[in-house]
Order: sequence, then structure tokens, then C-alpha cells
Amino acid sequence: NFGKNLGKDLSSSDKRDTRRELFEEKTRIEEESLESSKETLGLILESERIGVKTGRELVRQRETLNRVEDKLESIDGSLHETQKHIKSMKKDNLNQIDLGIERLKQLSLGLGNEIDEQNTLIDRITKQTEKTELRIKHQNHQVNHLLRK
Repeated sequence: NFGKNLGKDLSSSDKRDTRRELFEEKTRIEEESLESSKETLGLILESERIGVKTGRELVRQRETLNRVEDKLESIDGSLHETQKHIKSMKKDNLNQIDLGIERLKQLSLGLGNEIDEQNTLIDRITKQTEKTELRIKHQNHQVNHLLRK
């Protein structure tokens, strides 16, 4: 109803002016819309460019991280081997210590036996010495007795 009444109330010159104004407004809005869509498209293209650049950087970063992981796995493997060598060396050292202790034990047993045998020998020598000393005293007594006569 408004449009019908508008057309009836306005003169032809007013109608042309209104049409022209509406056309100019429509053109301005279309140009603004076109400009806005160009700006939006530019922003989208810039965002895509940044996204692609970021994607490339992420690929490089993944490659670096993979290399780091590989190196860490290699280091871990080396540490595992080193630990095996350390355990082996400790085991060898403990075996050598065990053998050394066994040798010392056998040596001490041998020395103990020798000392026991020498103590027995000393006991025999002591008894023999005491016996000999008694005989010497007895013979000295006999000699002294003979010399007095």
C-alpha cells in the first residue's frame, strides 16, 4: 500500500529523482559490497598464505622433532649397551674378587697349617732343649764331681 500511495502522491520529476537516488544508493551499496568482498577475499588469501607457510614450518619442525627422537633412541640404545658393559664389568670384578678371596683363604689355610706344624716343631724342640739342658746339667754335675776327686 505504501508503494502504491507513494507513486500516486509523487510527481514524475520526483519519481525520477527518487529512482535515481535509489539507483545511486543501490550502486553505492553494490560497490561497497564488492569492495568489502574484495577485502574479505584478500584477507582469505593472506590467511591461506600464512596457513601454507605455517604448514611448511610445521613440516620442518616435525622433521626436526623426528631427528631428535631418533637421536634420543640411539642414545638410549647406547646407554643400554653401556649399562650391559658396566654390569658385565661389575660381574667380572665380583668374580675376580671372589677368586681372590678364595686364593687368600687357601693361602691363610696353608699358612695356618704351616704355623701349626712349626708350633708342633717348636714344642718338640723345646722339649728336646729341656731334655738336653737337663742332660748337660747332669753331665756337668758328673764332671764337677769327677774333678773334685
